[in-house]
Amino acid sequence: MVRRVATERYVFMNRAMGPYAWAYWTMVTCNVVVPQLLWIRRVRRSVLLMYPIVLLVNAGMWFERFVIVVTRLFGAMFIAFAVYLRQYRIAFMQVSRELDRYLGLLNTAVLLTSSLSMAFSVAAMARGQTRRALGALAMTLLFGAVFLVVKAREWGFKFSHEIYPQSEAMLERPVGEQVFYGLYFAMTGLHALHSFYIPDFRVKEDVIPGRDTYLWFASERTGVFNVFRAEFCGKDHAKMITKLRVVTKDEYRDWLRGMIMKRFKPLEYQAVIDPQHSAFGPEDLNIDAKTLYATYCASRHGVNGDGSGLPGLARSFLTAQDWKLSPKVTDIYRTLMEGIDGTQMRAYPDFTPWEKMALAHYVRSFHATPPPADTEEDYNALVAAYELDKIQGPKERIPIEAAMDALLREAETKP
Repeated sequence: MVRRVATERYVFMNRAMGPYAWAYWTMVTCNVVVPQLLWIRRVRRSVLLMYPIVLLVNAGMWFERFVIVVTRLFGAMFIAFAVYLRQYRIAFMQVSRELDRYLGLLNTAVLLTSSLSMAFSVAAMARGQTRRALGALAMTLLFGAVFLVVKAREWGFKFSHEIYPQSEAMLERPVGEQVFYGLYFAMTGLHALHSFYIPDFRVKEDVIPGRDTYLWFASERTGVFNVFRAEFCGKDHAKMITKLRVVTKDEYRDWLRGMIMKRFKPLEYQAVIDPQHSAFGPEDLNIDAKTLYATYCASRHGVNGDGSGLPGLARSFLTAQDWKLSPKVTDIYRTLMEGIDGTQMRAYPDFTPWEKMALAHYVRSFHATPPPADTEEDYNALVAAYELDKIQGPKERIPIEAAMDALLREAETKP
């Protein structure tokens, strides 16, 4: 408890008196001081006076968000933008002209006006004017739809001209323009953030879909606790709930041992010949081979397996001549285990045997002609080579400092 209080005290003092104190006190002014004007009846009943108050409160909410994450995500992006602007000033100035400032201005106006209509709805509801409240709420929903349409048009235009990270057209542009658009899509797409929130422990962390985020905190009690998403994201926001179970160390070790026994269980022959094997499904191991491919393979081999991710370097899975071994599932498994020397194809030792097998089935599905069938002899050879008839525990991990020392010692021993 003492550590938690000390941490919270430091966070508060850093926000109030640290390098971003200006943002903190701007937030306090907009969200605490300015709303005090609403005690005045004449102000509350004047649209002309309410509009600037709504704008200031809305700005205060933005400053609140800024204060919360500036030392993490936003801070890194602002610093990166400033550094790259200095390095690629001319490229940034030239490519910024490709942005539609009118659409950006329109979206800003839509957001501010939607805040005003939402404030009208809340005020009308407080006075018991249900019809007016529903009308203002309908206007807010309309403005939200307009915002999405404008954003879809803005991004759709760029995607139709292959202006997005890693596209062929983008890779042909100067490095400065690639950096600019990388920052542009990252900073304008922050609405994809999810806020992982455990209210019982006062823990909150921003997370991004498709990227691993780690959070550490110490719990002084066991039990089951609610987990929510703190940021409103749309119609399914209320469904984004789950439970956190805090257990003792012994209970955790027993659970971990059971999970290892399940995830690394011996590979069966039926899983080699049947891509729809029940063990891959949600009732058992719940392995999504399509997501594995999209995460680890598509950037090189293309979404459709045609090698379009790295043209001229990545192999195409569509034709037989690009296969180094063969399109048999067992040979694809060997490639995932060992990689291919002399190429950018690396091994994936952290995948479980079942994940590698599911991914091998998905890769083989791109082959245009029916591939040769895997025999029981192929399966037995694979089992003998990688001991797949035994429980394959997770690979041992060592601290990064120890790994660097080991690499340095290995380099020193080589002639």
